[in-house]
Amino acid sequence: PWLSANDGCFSQARRGGASGAISEVACVAPELVLALDRALCAGDLNRAELLDRELQTAAAWFAEFPQPAALKAAAALRKLKTGAETASPLTAAKQVRMDAFRHWFPDWVARLQEFVAHA
Repeated sequence: PWLSANDGCFSQARRGGASGAISEVACVAPELVLALDRALCAGDLNRAELLDRELQTAAAWFAEFPQPAALKAAAALRKLKTGAETASPLTAAKQVRMDAFRHWFPDWVARLQEFVAHA
């Protein structure tokens, strides 16, 4: 048994025999990774593809920032307490992207919750 440790490879790893994953996105959007895993296990490849696109979108956002800046911002937006915002300050350009991320994330979570609720 082995675990995937990269959200970008989650679907491929699970189809390739991984027992599960250590997922950054699952820390703040567990419903997405759970729904994706269930779709993969059920062989529902169309649904898995749609969910994987959402996972890839979130992973791309997370990759734009130093660890764990996006994770902490997303957790705060979901009203989870995480302590200090980041270990190091963001550059002005990264702060602009963080503001865009903070705008994108709540709408994304709302769409995601609606989508997985109709599974």
